[in-house]
Amino acid sequence: LLQRADMMVRMNRGKEAADIVEKIKAKYPNNIDYIIQLAVIYDKTKQTDKAKINYKEALSKDSLNFIANFNMAILGIQ
Repeated sequence: LLQRADMMVRMNRGKEAADIVEKIKAKYPNNIDYIIQLAVIYDKTKQTDKAKINYKEALSKDSLNFIANFNMAILGIQ
């Protein structure tokens, strides 16, 4: 399903991609990979506030997560 969501983002169907990953995240709320995937989708679709919320959620579970820290830093610069 995550591959499908990634493909949808590339096809400018970000809302559908986010919906898929939101469902997966709801089923596995402690899985950081799904939280970050959702944040990346929001970031790619210019939904910065939602991206930051999800990156912060990932960091609350793993404060040393490189992807979440790096992408939050990039968002902070923009």
